[in-house]
Amino acid sequence: MLTNSPLTAVIVLNWNGWKDTLECLESLYQITYPNFLVIVVDNGSEDESVRMLREYAQLNRTVHSDFLNPDCRAEPKMIVEWTESGPQSGNAAKERLSNTPPSRMLVMIKNQRNLGYAGGNNVGIRAALAAGADYVLLLNNDTVVDKSFLNELIKVATDNQNAGFVGPKVYYYNYGGRQDIINFAGGKLDMLRGQARHIGLNEIDEGQYEETTKVDYIEGSCVLVRKDVIQKVGMLNPLYLNYWEDNDWCLRAKNQGYLSFFAAKAKVWHKVTSTTVGTNKQYYLTRNTFWFLREHASKLQYAFYVLYFLAFDFWHNLGLFLYRGDGSSVRSLVKGAADGLKSSKQL
Repeated sequence: MLTNSPLTAVIVLNWNGWKDTLECLESLYQITYPNFLVIVVDNGSEDESVRMLREYAQLNRTVHSDFLNPDCRAEPKMIVEWTESGPQSGNAAKERLSNTPPSRMLVMIKNQRNLGYAGGNNVGIRAALAAGADYVLLLNNDTVVDKSFLNELIKVATDNQNAGFVGPKVYYYNYGGRQDIINFAGGKLDMLRGQARHIGLNEIDEGQYEETTKVDYIEGSCVLVRKDVIQKVGMLNPLYLNYWEDNDWCLRAKNQGYLSFFAAKAKVWHKVTSTTVGTNKQYYLTRNTFWFLREHASKLQYAFYVLYFLAFDFWHNLGLFLYRGDGSSVRSLVKGAADGLKSSKQL
């Protein structure tokens, strides 16, 4: 246990996914880290998510999970509901939180519309900073966490003062009935081919990734960042909406002298479901790759990627979509490439 436990705000973004969100929250409220505040940002859900979250906070909604001990049900939470703009000031936020231990609270913010991954999480980040958080953790709602995961993340962050971002070992929630198959053990960027690669992807965990290491980026399903890094680097770039915004965040921080670390002892299980909230995945993947590389790659690397895309990647994907009869993805690929090759808005 860390002797000094800084307040960590855990932001969980929900969009029409209350069942996954409740399982994620139940695992969070059973962790051993003593000083954390959960902020759920509902990203304009059109289902009954808000009502279910309220019922969960009062223990009126049962959560079933193979990962959790049903005899260790989390205690009732005091629910605090803020608007999309959050509390009016840091002092006001702290005053509202002062009478209850943060780990016994559930802050809920309901966005009026879907702001995407970046915009939705930025709402939560602003609320976290207003509440006095020392660290902010972005956590996908379709995850389940190990009881000591936050202790391990905070330890790596405090042991490495140049750590901008820290991420856990991420397993598949269910990979053919197994729970020991790695999805992410740190990230590596290939600027020439526009690829963000997951180290350890689809490997059985046999102890091959047990050391804390520096990596190119931490993917957005679970990423810890210090308050001062956010204040210096800024939040997620909302222009991306979905995809590449986590890579962009890490590289913007790297340009300011902060590094990304993989914390091998921190463990999370991810359902790896589609989280493209009401948007087209292929369009944003294609467009944002061009935007990201134009911003962060060298001129030579960017030129190589454009040639690679036009000579190979575009035709490979186009053929695949045509073979499947997926006209929507064909249109999205073409539009994403056209918009990506144009001069983007100022990133």
